[in-house]
Amino acid sequence: MELNCFAEKKAEEAVKLFAFQGINLPLIKDKLAVILSKIGANGIFDEYTKHDISHVNGVLNLLDKIIPSQTKEVMTGADWLMITLAVYFHDMGMFVSKEEYEARDSNSEYVDFKTALLSKDDLKDKLLAMPSDNRERFIYQEFVRHNHGRRVKSWIENTGDIVSNGFQTELSEMLKGFDNELKESLALICESHQVDELDIDALDVNKAFGSSDEETSNLLYVSLLLRTADLLHITHDRTPSTEYNVIDVKDPFSQTEWVKQHSVKQVNIYYDKDEEGNIDKTKQPTKFEIQACFYDPVAYFSFDSYLNYAEKEIEKNHHIYDKVKGRTTKDYNYPWIGINRDKIVEKDLKLENCTSRLIKRKFLTY
Repeated sequence: MELNCFAEKKAEEAVKLFAFQGINLPLIKDKLAVILSKIGANGIFDEYTKHDISHVNGVLNLLDKIIPSQTKEVMTGADWLMITLAVYFHDMGMFVSKEEYEARDSNSEYVDFKTALLSKDDLKDKLLAMPSDNRERFIYQEFVRHNHGRRVKSWIENTGDIVSNGFQTELSEMLKGFDNELKESLALICESHQVDELDIDALDVNKAFGSSDEETSNLLYVSLLLRTADLLHITHDRTPSTEYNVIDVKDPFSQTEWVKQHSVKQVNIYYDKDEEGNIDKTKQPTKFEIQACFYDPVAYFSFDSYLNYAEKEIEKNHHIYDKVKGRTTKDYNYPWIGINRDKIVEKDLKLENCTSRLIKRKFLTY
């Protein structure tokens, strides 16, 4: 598989460094594409928005916008390699093999999760009303979704349960050339995209994998990049209309997610403008800009709620960056503080009964 994104090309240069010479990026991406294509098999995540290799490419392409030009100049080969690998692996934890699903009741963590879910007063009746097989798949899907960052961390470190013998073989091939420190660092970054609070001490801003500066990575900055790019890959390429029709999405939450993301055309950088509308090139951009058009009120308000969440996460990332930027001599810059919504358009939205529709479509929130 070709490596076409800017970050991937920089990562390809990095594998020539002594510390990373055994890493084969095209092989990793080829095998990853096969694994990610299986997300949705066995009835698990079959109606979710796309988490295949196109999501990986979309996140990689967003990095070109997220990383300021001056930071691109100071990032090391190790930085580019780590962010590329983190994007590759970050959602692999959503893969569920047939063997894993069939053995689910032997997983004590899952059993506890299921018990807790079925004990919730606002969910119990809804879940018990589902056909038994659908309920089991749905609960396991939610268990995996809530833990997929931790799952991939344990797989990379080889400390978790074996999903299947075949999967383990493929993962071992992908991780050839990785020493233990590289595996541990990658595992931490992958897990970090799903945690509420980053461990800023564990994510070393000067992590050396070799003797040269180019073999040293700012793991915390890489984590911030991954979190931001993953938050912002919300465009219509994740929800192609043909696949929506073929899948025949029935779950109300999934329907809203498909319509919501299909309405988003572009995520870009927002540039401040003067009174005449001309871009002020003297100012460092600090916000992203979303271009979208909504005809469905539920999707519109759902998206607005998501952007509120995304903005809080971006602000949190900025505060983390401010807190640790003095720990390195290099000028890594994370200027982002929010999202401009001026180009989000709502058309012909009929708001009557919208509240009741939102309640009916409300998914599991816990």
